[in-house]
Amino acid sequence: RVHGHSKKTSSQSLTGASLISLIKTVVKASNDNKFPQIPSIREAWYAKLVDDALENAIRGFDFFIGNMSNSNPPSNSGNFKANIENFGNQIINVYKQSLFGIEALYSKNLASLVEITKRKQQGLSATHSRRISDYIVNQSKEISALIINTLNETNILECENLIEKKYKNAIENLEKEFNEILGDYRNETDFSTYFENHKRKIENVYFSLSQR
Repeated sequence: RVHGHSKKTSSQSLTGASLISLIKTVVKASNDNKFPQIPSIREAWYAKLVDDALENAIRGFDFFIGNMSNSNPPSNSGNFKANIENFGNQIINVYKQSLFGIEALYSKNLASLVEITKRKQQGLSATHSRRISDYIVNQSKEISALIINTLNETNILECENLIEKKYKNAIENLEKEFNEILGDYRNETDFSTYFENHKRKIENVYFSLSQR
């Protein structure tokens, strides 16, 4: 008998902590032969515990990766992949530990959890790659625009040597700004692609100035 105020849970999902506590209580009762001896009741309890544990594990995984996916600026793809894989493994370990003592009953759900987390990781990695690409595109445009504007301010009467010096400074500034602002993404394909694209734009401005 439970004394004090009781909390209705029939229409609410158990939290991770309460679920683990309940599982431990049930497993201990079962080991002490205090659990109802009617197989259908016992199996129904175990089935609910296992299903609730799976639901809470998935919800916990979604909460964590949801926060990671919304980080601004986005983390580079290597860190993102490592973090979601690590947390996926942690979720699986917590799921198994929370149901310690009734392993034979959760093997099917465990396989489902492994498959679900892997599928979510793949989808999130693809989405995150697009976020990284968009970030590099937008930041590189801003970097390049400022440098090109400065270069375009070159006086038409300036000598060719001075124009060439300004061009070289512009390229150096482009490389410097890319490394300072987008350095975390230097291993991404888009980093080198857009660096070369904007470098060519600066070269075109220089050739135009030198032909005046």
